[in-house]
Amino acid sequence: MCGIFAAVARVPEAEAQIGTATHIGLQTLQHRGVDGAGISVFCNGSIDTYKAMGTVKQVFVPDVTDEAIVRFVSNKSGEVSFNEVVQFLGDWRVDQHNLYRDGEESAVVNPPEKIKGSATIGHVRYATHGGSGNRNLHPIPFEFQEKPGSIAHNGELKGLDNLRGVIAEREPHFSFEGDTDTELIAALLATSRELVFESALRETLLLLEGSFSLVILYDGVVYAVRDQFANRPLVVGFNNEYLFASSETCSFDAFPGVVEENIQEVAPGSVWRLDTTFPIGSLSATAARWAPEEAVERRSCVFENIYLSRPDSMIGGVSISSERIAMGRQLAREHPITDADVVVPVIDSGRGAAIGYAEELGCLVYREALVRGRVEERTFIQPDQSIREYLQRLKLNPVKDQVRGLHVVLVDDSIVRGTTTLRLIDRVREAGASRVSIVIASPPILYTCHLGVNTPDRDELIAPDRSVEEIREMIGADYLGYLSLEGMYEAIKKDETIQEARSRFCDGCLTGEYPVSPEEPAIAS
Repeated sequence: MCGIFAAVARVPEAEAQIGTATHIGLQTLQHRGVDGAGISVFCNGSIDTYKAMGTVKQVFVPDVTDEAIVRFVSNKSGEVSFNEVVQFLGDWRVDQHNLYRDGEESAVVNPPEKIKGSATIGHVRYATHGGSGNRNLHPIPFEFQEKPGSIAHNGELKGLDNLRGVIAEREPHFSFEGDTDTELIAALLATSRELVFESALRETLLLLEGSFSLVILYDGVVYAVRDQFANRPLVVGFNNEYLFASSETCSFDAFPGVVEENIQEVAPGSVWRLDTTFPIGSLSATAARWAPEEAVERRSCVFENIYLSRPDSMIGGVSISSERIAMGRQLAREHPITDADVVVPVIDSGRGAAIGYAEELGCLVYREALVRGRVEERTFIQPDQSIREYLQRLKLNPVKDQVRGLHVVLVDDSIVRGTTTLRLIDRVREAGASRVSIVIASPPILYTCHLGVNTPDRDELIAPDRSVEEIREMIGADYLGYLSLEGMYEAIKKDETIQEARSRFCDGCLTGEYPVSPEEPAIAS
């Protein structure tokens, strides 16, 4: 679920602002991962990488000025010298323009405006099987033909033992810093016997199996890569100053001039070469790209449409928000609770479906009766269940006078473990609701994702081996209804049949049918 972003300066003036642009782009993708953030920048033939654990705002802190330091220095007057001040702030200390963690000798964060160069790639990490920790943060550096490169990845590879075997055969003593599958891609590039990077990249991609969207920085060029199933999202766009690649189109809305006709989805199995020679005009005109010779089969992750992507992003030219509203309308047709009083979304990802549900029935009042607390992170992407539960309680608080004495229909995008849903229903009852029903704008999650989304082990999911009635009793709802699989595809299909729509997606978490055969859990990005 990680977020990847890249920027290439089209004009010299943009190079001075490229760090700030990448910082902005990563912030638009913060919902995709909070475990760590990083940026690699190409400048004058070298690549510098800045990365650390934490959110984008924690890792890349705007420039520390004399005045800002003075404000934090107690019992000091304005004559304190900037170069003399070292101020401890929690477990951070600030020294000139860098921040350090206590006990660490080197700076782990830099102001984004200090990052300058002709091209960048960035990453927000959502730790899955690779685990948390500094050594697994992206971007991951490598070297090819004595020139530096860097790579950031969203997805999960298969056949890792085969890849390790190829690397060991090429270079038996190759050493790894961490334990993510992304390092294997970097190692394959570094150990390639090809003399030209694009040949080495093509050779490497033909060895990879599984799910991957990549941004790779090498010799001032950004390569935007998508696997043959287009399982994880990736789009490219441009304005007069920059070429961009991103996990979602919402990133481009932050930059003036990236209009809809300047945005294109990276096709299955395609590689886009983004540099200053990139043609002006439509992206589809003469862009440098290639795809494998074999036929490709699109199987994009349907959970992007259900939950992962921001509602203001577009997939295939259709807004996620409109699809979720359509899912809510279909949910109302399948589970009309006409004797209820109010429809309340479980914010934020349940908002679109709740709007559609209320509009379709027409007889219920739509109320945003759950207030978000000061919790920015998605609880789903937290690495620890106890943290998820604690943040969930802080995150959503019922407005008592909006639900007291009423039959409330909660609308959510999905139920995974069911623990947070149980607590939410209890809190709405505590707030005075007479009845609490809940409808879910997706089918039950029955299987673990093997392609990059950290769903729990199957025995931790609430839905396998339980009937809807048993789940309803477990979460304490008066009524529970799930959107059917056919209804979900009815809502998101274009000018096609339900079966044709389904053939474009991977819905393995719902059906157990994957484009790549599941194996023992792999090490993921």
